[in-house]
Amino acid sequence: MAKIIRMTESDLTNLVRRVIKEQSAQIKSVDNVKTAPKQSTGQIKSVDTVKPSSKQSMGTISSVMMKEDPKEWFSNFPCIKNLPADQQKIVGGKIYNKTDDGKRYVFLPETGTYQEKGFGDAREQSLNDYVGKIQGGGLYYCHKTYTSKGLGPIIMPPVK
Repeated sequence: MAKIIRMTESDLTNLVRRVIKEQSAQIKSVDNVKTAPKQSTGQIKSVDTVKPSSKQSMGTISSVMMKEDPKEWFSNFPCIKNLPADQQKIVGGKIYNKTDDGKRYVFLPETGTYQEKGFGDAREQSLNDYVGKIQGGGLYYCHKTYTSKGLGPIIMPPVK
């Protein structure tokens, strides 16, 4: 017998957004795929999709929820552990970082995009192809060699 689950409209909207976010994360691993620009209206953004092969899974609800967890996201960046203790805490789902020259950056638990300048170079040099987004623009990533030397993430401010 089927189980009935009650959901509000906002619960359903959040679930759809999480599924789209996971699918777009899987799609972004393919070099020739573009995502739609972010919309400020709060609507669900459209994403160019690629049909998965029979061996690919579109994921489960539990895996979608794990990707929404900032701790899970930031665990993909081992160089963040090289930051001082006060700069690697997750506050409100974000990591606040102050560089040696006094500039402040906020690391977001979301990926950078192909539209951002320098993304391709960052991805080539990054560990496991993970490139994160900085609030207000820009990218951060763990450099393949610098991380093993105990250095923190590489920060690429937005190019104007």
